[in-house]
Order: sequence, then C-alpha cells, then structure tokens
Amino acid sequence: MKLLIISDAWHPQLNGVVRTLEFTIRELQAMGHEVEITGPEKSLFTFPMPTYPEIKLEFFAGRRLKKILDRFQPDYIHISTEGPLGYAMRSLCLRHRRPFSTAYHTCFPEYVEQRSPFPLRNTTKLITYQIMKWFHAPSGCVMVATPTLESLLRKRRIKRLKRWSRGVDVGLFHPRACERLREPQSEPQKNKSENCPAYEGLARPLSLHVGRVAVEKNLEAFLALDLPGTKVIIGDGPDMESLKKKYPGIRFLGRKTGEDLARHYAGADVFVFPSKTDTFGLVILEALASGLPIAAYPVQGPRDILAMPEARRVSVLDDDLRTAVLGALALKADPQTCHDFAATHYSWGACTRQFIDNLQATTPFALRRLGRFSVALDFLQMLWRRIRTLPKFYPNIYRTFSMVLEPLLPIYLNHRARHGKEDPERLPERFGHASVKRPLGKLIWCHGASVGEGLSLLPLLERLEAHPARPSILLTTGTRSSAEVLKKRLPPNIIHQYVPVDTLPATERFMAYWRPDFAIVTESELWPNLIGKLRRHAVSAALVNARMSAESAQRWENFAGLWIAALLRVFNLVLAQTEADAVRLRTLGAYGAKSVGNLKATAAPLPVNEANLAAFKESLGKRPIWLIASTHEGEEEIALRAAAVLQKSYTDLLTIIVPRHPERAEKIMALCKAQNMETLRRSERALPEEKTSVYIADTLGEMGLFYRLAPVAVIGGSFTQVGGHNPVEAAAFGCAILFGPDMRNFSEIARDMVQQGAAQQVAHEEELQKELFTLLGGAGNDMRLRARAFTARQHEVLEHIMAELRPFLDEALK
Repeated sequence: MKLLIISDAWHPQLNGVVRTLEFTIRELQAMGHEVEITGPEKSLFTFPMPTYPEIKLEFFAGRRLKKILDRFQPDYIHISTEGPLGYAMRSLCLRHRRPFSTAYHTCFPEYVEQRSPFPLRNTTKLITYQIMKWFHAPSGCVMVATPTLESLLRKRRIKRLKRWSRGVDVGLFHPRACERLREPQSEPQKNKSENCPAYEGLARPLSLHVGRVAVEKNLEAFLALDLPGTKVIIGDGPDMESLKKKYPGIRFLGRKTGEDLARHYAGADVFVFPSKTDTFGLVILEALASGLPIAAYPVQGPRDILAMPEARRVSVLDDDLRTAVLGALALKADPQTCHDFAATHYSWGACTRQFIDNLQATTPFALRRLGRFSVALDFLQMLWRRIRTLPKFYPNIYRTFSMVLEPLLPIYLNHRARHGKEDPERLPERFGHASVKRPLGKLIWCHGASVGEGLSLLPLLERLEAHPARPSILLTTGTRSSAEVLKKRLPPNIIHQYVPVDTLPATERFMAYWRPDFAIVTESELWPNLIGKLRRHAVSAALVNARMSAESAQRWENFAGLWIAALLRVFNLVLAQTEADAVRLRTLGAYGAKSVGNLKATAAPLPVNEANLAAFKESLGKRPIWLIASTHEGEEEIALRAAAVLQKSYTDLLTIIVPRHPERAEKIMALCKAQNMETLRRSERALPEEKTSVYIADTLGEMGLFYRLAPVAVIGGSFTQVGGHNPVEAAAFGCAILFGPDMRNFSEIARDMVQQGAAQQVAHEEELQKELFTLLGGAGNDMRLRARAFTARQHEVLEHIMAELRPFLDEALK
C-alpha cells in the first residue's frame, strides 16, 4: 500500500498531531507499507500562525502538491489537518476525483472561541464549526480519537466518522526512566529527589502538567489551586511569561523531549490535566506509562481514555480539580500498575491497524457535487438565531444599554414608588447620591439583595464593627421592605443606603463618594457595572454566602463564560453556601471558592414584641394554629385547601398566611372570600376573632411574632419554582417545620434538618395535609426540640467566615 499523508503539523513542531503521525508512520513502515508525508516548506508564502508562531502555514502550495501526487501515485490519500496545506490537497482531490480521508485532531472551534474578543466568542465558534463541517464534507472517512468527540461531531452533522485511537511508547515512557523505580506513594517522600535529580530541592508531593502554555489549555484552573507540595509545568507557549509573573511559586521548566521528558514524568507524583478542549490528550498516556496517577476534569479526552473500570485504580476525574488531585494522590497508585494500564489498552500497533481499516473503508462517495447551498443556508439560519439571542449576554452591549436606559429609570422608579415598591424620599440613593455623610476613616461596604440577605448579615456586621481598626459599616439593600425591616434591627452606628441601579454613572457616583476600603457582597448579587467598579477603584472584596444553582451555572457557561469568570475574579475571597455551589463557582472561574456553610443559618432570632404576643395569646386561647410563611402566588390556594380539609377535624383551627410580598394581601383576601372563609388582616390592627379562620399577616418585621404563636410552620416558596426560604428562622422558635419539594436556595440546610429530624419535606399537597394533621395532633414535640438543637449548632459557621475574612480585612484596614 502506498499512502500519502498531508499535514500542516509536522517537524520541527512538537505536538499531539505530530507525535501521532510519527508513531503511525513508523508502524506502517514496519508492516511493509510505503508512506510519504508532506508538511509545510519554507517559501515566500509560508507564515507563522497567529498566536502560534512556531507553527508555519504554507499557502499557495497546490503546484507543489500536484507534483508530489503525480510522482508518488498513492493508493490512499490522508489529509491530517484543516490548514492551508490540507485545503490545497482537498481541492486537488476534488478536482481530479481522487478519494481521500481526513482526521479531526483538534477542537479548533473551541480554540478560536477562547482566543476571540468576547462579543464575538460564540459567533466565531459557530462559524468555525461550519467551516469544519464544510471541510470534512467530501471526505470518504473522518477519523476521530474518542467516542465523545464522535458524538459531538455527529450532533454537528459531520458524517462518515470512524474511530482511530492513540497509543504510547511504553519503551520510552516508563517508571524506571528515573534512575530506579519510584517507591509507591505510601513510602516516605524524602527519597524522591534522590530518584530524580531533576526535581532536587522541590517540596513533595509534586504535581506535574506537560503541554502547551496557552489559554485553551485552562492552565490557570490548575495553577490557582491550593495544593500541598510543588506544581511543575513542562512546555512552552504564548502565555508562559504572563503566567510566570502571575504565579511566581510555580516551577516552569520549559520544553523537554525524549528521555529528558520521560525522566521528568517519572520523577513526579501526580499528573494534572486541566484542559477541557483537547480531543484526546496523549500526555495522559505518557504520564500513565511513566507510572503517574491522573487528575482531570470528566470531559472528552480524559473521560474516554479512562473509561475502563480498572482506570479507577490509576485516576480520579472530578468537576472540582482540587478534589481530583488530592484524590489521585490518595490512591497511592503503584507506578507499575499505571504503566501496565497504558501498555495494555493503548498500543500503537493496534491503533495503526485501526487506521488501515479506516483507509480501506474510504470511498469516492463524497466526490459528487455537495449541497453547498443547503450548507450555506443552514449556516445562515443558525447564525441569525444566535445573533438574535447573544447581545444581552455581552458586557459591552450591557454597559451601553444601561447607559441608554438610564434616562428612563426615573420614570420606572417613580412608577414603583407610586405603587409602594420604592421609597420616594430616598430615590436619589438609587442613582448613587448619598443621603448621609460618609464618616471619616476606614469603611466596609456590605451588600445584600433584600430582607433575608440583610438580616443574615447582622451577626457578621457586629463582628466587623469589633475589628481593631474600628471601621464604619455601610449596608446596602435593594428593596423597600428590607429598608423598613432593617431600620428596626440595625444598630444606630451602621449606615443603610439603597444600592444604586446598575448603570455606569450611578455606580461611579456611589463608589467615588463612599470610597470603601473593603466590600462584602452576598449570595448572587453580581451586578456587572457595580462589580466592575470594585476593580476600577482597587477595592478588595469578598463574595460571601455565595450560591450558584446548576441552571444559572449552565446559562453563564453557555452564553457568557468569560464574563462571569471576569466578575468572579474581582473577588479576593469567595465563600459558598454549599460544596456544590463552590464546585460550580470554581468551574466558572472562581478557582479559590470554598464552602464554609450558610450565613443565614447563623442569624439571631427574629425580634418579638412581647406586648403584641400577650395580646394575641389572650385572643387565641388554646386554639390550634398553623402558619405558612413567605408565600408566593399559588401557595395561598394550597394553604386554603389544606385549611378546609383540616377544619373538618379541628373546627376552631386558625390558619396564618404571611405573604412574602405584603402588597398581595388584597388578592389573598379575595381568594379567602371565594372559599367563604372568615378572614382578617394584620395591617388593619385587628386581632383574630373567634370566627376568624384565616389571618393574613401583611406587615413587615413581625415574622418572629407569628413563629412564636404557631407550633407548626410551613416554609413558603417551596411549593412553587422559587427555591424556598430560610427554615432556620422558624427552627429558632422551636416550630415543627414542613417544606415542599423545591428548597434549592437552602438545599444543604434543608437536607441537614431533615436528616436530623428537625424538619420534614413533603412531595405534594396531599402529603402536606396529612403531615399537618399529624403534627397538629401533638406528634410534633420531638421535631420542635430537634429544631431548636439544630439552630444551636449553626453558630460555628460565623466563626469560619470570620476566620477566612480576617487576613483580607487586616490588609485592607491597616
């Protein structure tokens, strides 16, 4: 068999494509086949590839390739890359009706996406995929390395895909590439440097990565990890110098080849592969053959290479790269086991036989005329759909729109003020105009979205005030209800202001006036212009009690991955509510995010007016009472149906409904009248009467009063797509607590409370009615005791948060 291979990637380049072709050609020649490979040659039309200067691209090579084709007269033609050389041979084959095969070695669309200006990111990815589809369309066989890549390309409608795996040189890459076989990980680490002088003097364990130092390799996800020992990078690339400056503690050893590279592999302790764009990852096989366990993300490449059950003995894949690295070290994998895994599953001989089978399956099928107009129409339709949806995700367009809309915001906010949703006397605060004078000295700015976030900050504010620097505290929130509640709860020396609207002028006025020395933002209040001002004014900041739902994380990653990463990296510290939130935040770019618990679990008990409590108790006597707190639309109907069922057994039952938004009280009254239920409203200052069956608590700041009155509490927001509200507030008063199926806003707290018997989760309305009946009958005493005990154990969360904040506070306030 005579085979002609065309590749834009060939010596003196050194990458996965070159190594794959090199070993494949060696095996083919050993089998007796005649192979000629053509790469770029020096000419007037040979230029360095943008951002990859070591890769040379040869243009206008058609005549040279035609001479090679006529001279060599190959039986098969394989085009290995989609560069200008590959394009020239593709054109020749189509012109002379010669069948050919191609290979999809590199995820160019993802590479182009990473290197494009952000506003064009998704569009360039889409265009590049269309180019790839066009390039491979006439190929009789498109060879891909992994099942994941095959599935991805099928979804992109690239056809005639065939599997072509990869191998490793187990003679070169071996645990004994250092002077002798490395000890298992269970042995003391002190002799490692003796085994491999290349790493002499470096702290162990030694985490190694080999590959190109470029943005698409996602190296910062590895470099930013808090890991024991030393991190070592072997390779070079355009980002080398910038990463050296940013991470001075990392050892960058430059490019290594041959036996020198093998020695460096064998002398390390774990191999870390942070890339999410590689189609395969030959370096993983080289590391395994050298005796190293693997730590990587569960993405294409690592997931395919390590798909066999026995791979669990030599690798750990996890969405949290730090967990993967520590897990791989904990495997204490025997180097020979790692080597045997690579040798058994990844032989270049088997890969080459697979390659030959694919060549022989190549047919002239695609040499007929292509449906170019249908491909172009498909591309234009997809491009138009994407263009219509992308602008709102682009930060530059967001900033422009916010400036354009700013003149209309006074009209909108005045409209809200007329409906009681804004404080008309404090509207200037929403445009960055302060209503009080800034105190002299250091100032910490804390921000929470609404009532719950503001209240959860109160214990933290007390601790911040006690800092030796005696800073002033500014607290901002965004709702009128939060301002009214906090007015009653805040100490007099803490300043409250409304957060400015997220326009450039308003946020600049706010930051220029208050000049905070440190900022604490809670949960998911990632207003782009406001967060951007923190960077511009060089304000140290922490994102505390952060949460990121799976749905939100997926939306950010799909449409604005670089944007959210830039926002998150403004924060010096990111403290998440749960480990799941921390993992998502790390995936989005907050590489140092960690979980310390939910700040809302540490909030002090809500205040109770004792006089009002006594009046209610006198009015109610010994009537059975249950409460549904912080309801949203749709949940009042559930409560009223439950009340109707319960009243058949408890004729004097009182149902207390506390709407999340008190302005909805009129609608709730209408629902009660439709059910012929006697109803009173707290805002009318009326106490429940004997005939009152439903009491609507439509006031602010009295939640503690109603939790004290009701022995059974149902948490609102959990029966609709809201995500639930804080159950710890009810637990602090010893209520028997029920909540519905959707508690994602407090998932970890809800799970812990259920596991500890401090609350119960119900799946649907009928189960709610059943459990209410049981608890009102006296079966909830044990649950009430466990709820109180649960709250008593939560205060250590505040200590953890302060411990994490203290170094940053000390630096900012000194």
